[in-house]
Amino acid sequence: MSQLPYPARRVAVAVAATLSMGYTTTVAAEQTVWPTYEIVNLDEMFSVRGTLENTRNGYGAAVSGDTAIAISKGINDATAGEGDDDDNIIDDVVDAILPESGVTANSIRREFVGNNFLFEHDVANGFEPLYVGLLEDKPPVLNPEPEDDDVPRTNAFYFGASDNFFGSLVRIGSTSALQQQEANPNFNPTPDDEDDIDEDENYDDDEFFFFREFENRGFVQTVTPTGNGVVLLPPSLTSFSPDEESTVQDPVTIGGISVASGVNDNGSVVGYATTELSEIAIERLQSCYDQFDPPEDDEEESELEPVPLDTCIQSLQNNAQLSYQSRAYRWELDSGTEMTVNTDMSRALPLGFTPDEDDSNIYTTQALAVNNAGYVVGRGNRVRNDDNDLINSGLWAMFWTPQDEVRYVGPTFLDTERVGQSILYDVNDNGIAIGVVQRFISGYTRYKFGVVDLNEEGEELTFFEPNDFFDDQSDLSSRARAINNNGLVVGNIEVDRVRNLPRRVRAFLYDQPNDNFVNLNELLTCRSRGYEESLDENNEPVYTKYIVRDTESFSTPVEYEADIILVDANHIAEDGTIVGTALVELPRLKTELVDVTDEDGNVIGQTSRIVLENGKPVVELTAGGDPSTDQVPRSVVLKTTSATEMCPLPLDDGLNVPPNERQGAGFGWAWLLGLAPLAWIRRKLHA
Repeated sequence: MSQLPYPARRVAVAVAATLSMGYTTTVAAEQTVWPTYEIVNLDEMFSVRGTLENTRNGYGAAVSGDTAIAISKGINDATAGEGDDDDNIIDDVVDAILPESGVTANSIRREFVGNNFLFEHDVANGFEPLYVGLLEDKPPVLNPEPEDDDVPRTNAFYFGASDNFFGSLVRIGSTSALQQQEANPNFNPTPDDEDDIDEDENYDDDEFFFFREFENRGFVQTVTPTGNGVVLLPPSLTSFSPDEESTVQDPVTIGGISVASGVNDNGSVVGYATTELSEIAIERLQSCYDQFDPPEDDEEESELEPVPLDTCIQSLQNNAQLSYQSRAYRWELDSGTEMTVNTDMSRALPLGFTPDEDDSNIYTTQALAVNNAGYVVGRGNRVRNDDNDLINSGLWAMFWTPQDEVRYVGPTFLDTERVGQSILYDVNDNGIAIGVVQRFISGYTRYKFGVVDLNEEGEELTFFEPNDFFDDQSDLSSRARAINNNGLVVGNIEVDRVRNLPRRVRAFLYDQPNDNFVNLNELLTCRSRGYEESLDENNEPVYTKYIVRDTESFSTPVEYEADIILVDANHIAEDGTIVGTALVELPRLKTELVDVTDEDGNVIGQTSRIVLENGKPVVELTAGGDPSTDQVPRSVVLKTTSATEMCPLPLDDGLNVPPNERQGAGFGWAWLLGLAPLAWIRRKLHA
C-alpha cells in the first residue's frame, strides 16, 4: 500500500516554506533570511509576564487562536519524582529562585494540594497571565495550608491546541480528579488529657480519608465567547471487579490513566491510556477486598474496621503500586450542541506485535501528535524478531497510518549498538515528522533531533539528523519540539562543549526545507534581551542593561539588571508565532523548610514556605547587602517584527554563530565560567 498521502502539497513546500511569515530564501545559497523576533509579553519594566501570581515557574505550551496557553508550577509538589525519564515532552530547566520544592507524597490522611495550573495570556489583556479553571476554579495561593477551603486540589497541564476543531478553539492536556472524602471507620481521637489515654486502645485522630476517582485524565477544553467546556477522555479500563470468592462483589473505580497530547482539526485527539492491569496490580487490588474476608484460622479477630475500598485504592495510587499496560490511544469526538467522545470510533492503537499468551511483561506505546491526514506519531516498545525479543527494552520512534498500520523509524539492528532509543514528537500536514534519537557519542549519551519524511516508501524509515551549528555531527544534545506546515522546527539545544558537566541549553529555530539552523536568541531585538538603546555623542547606538527598580513587590526595595535568555521553544504557529520558555533574572526569595507530620506527630517530609514580612516576600541578600538574583523560567510569546533590527550584541553562550553561518570546530573556552545548572521535570510522558 502506498504511503504517499501528500504528493500535491510536497511540491510547494521547498519553494513556499517560509514566505508566509516574512522569511525569505536565496535559492543559490540556500540560506534563510531570518526575521527579527520580539518577546511580546515583556512589559515596560522589563518584567516577563509569564507565570501566575503565587507560583514560581511558568512554561509556554502552545498557541490557541490569538492566545498563548501555558503552565504555572507552584512551590510544593507531591508529584515530583513520579515516572521521571529523559524522554518527556516538557523538559524544564531547574528553577533557581527557590531551593528544591518540598516534596510531600500524597496521603489518604491529608487533603490534596494542587501545584500545577493552567493560564493564558494575549494582547487584549496586555499579556497578563490569566488563571484558567478546569474542574475547579481555585487559583494558586501562597503558602497553602491543606485544610483551607480556598486551596486548589487538582493538577492540570496544557499540551496542545487546535484553532479549527469543528470550527472551535480547543486545548488539550491532562488533569487529576477533584478531591473526595469519606469517613474513617476507625476514627477514635486521642484524649486531650494524657491521664485518660488507654495504652490498649487504638486511637486514630483522622476523621476522614481523602481520595479521588483518577490520578490523570486527558481532556479537551472547548473555548467559546460564552465560556469554556471540558470533555474528559477516559481510558478503556476504569474499574476493577474482585474474584468470585470475595464477600464484597461491588466493582470499584480505579480511574486508570489517560493523557491527551495531540489534536488535529478533524475531531481526532491522540495520546495514551491504560488498557489492562498488570498481574501484580490485580493482586494488590484484590488485597483491598481481602481485608473484608479475614482468614478463618486467625487467632484474634481485628478490632479495626476494614479501610473503605476507595481509600485502599487511593493508598495504592499514592505509593505507585498500580501498574498498567499502556497503549497509544485515539479518541474521536463528535460535535453537536455539546462536544462528546465517540466511543465506537475511539480506540487503542496497535502495539505493533502480538505478545505470547503467557507473557506478563508490561508493554508501552504512546501517541504524541496527529496531523490532518490522520497520521499519528509517537513511540513504543519494539521487538527484533518473531520471538518477541525487545530491542534494548527501550521505546522507539513509530507512527500509525490512518488505517492503523504500524511503521517504525529506525533503528536497524546494527544501530542498536550506538542508538539507545528514539521518539517522534510532531508531524505536519505535509508528512514531515520531527523527533529525537538517543546516541552514544564519544562515550557519552546525547540526544539529537531528527527529521523524517513519512511519505518515503520502505518498511523502515530513518532520521535525517541536521548538523546544528557545525558542518558535521556535533555532540550537542538537541530536542525538536514542534514543526509547522512551512517546515519550521523549534526546540532546544546545548551550547556548551564540556563533556562531563551539565550544559546550558538555548532555544533554536530550524528551516527544514533549506537545512538552516539558528540560535533563536540571535534573532531577538535588544529590548527582548534586556537592553536599552541610546545614542552617544557621535550619534552611534549604545546598549546598556536595563536596571529594574522595584519598590512594591517585596518587603524592601530591590534593584538589579534585567536579563532574558530563551531556553526552549515548544510550539510554532503557521504565522511564525513561537511559544516557549525563557530564563529571566529575578530576586531570590527567602524560604524556610517546614516539617510535615502524620497523625502521630512523626515527621514524614518537609515543605518549602516563602518567608513573609508585612505580607510581602523577603528577598535574600548577598554579603554586601545587594539582592540575590537567579534565573527562573517564564512563559514567553515571540512574534516577528519589521520595526526593529536584530540585536547586534554577541551572546555569551560560547557558540556565538551569526545567523545563516556554520561554525568550524575551534573556539575558546571562556564560556565554561558561565555554566548554569540544569535539571529536568517530567510531565507529559508520565504514566
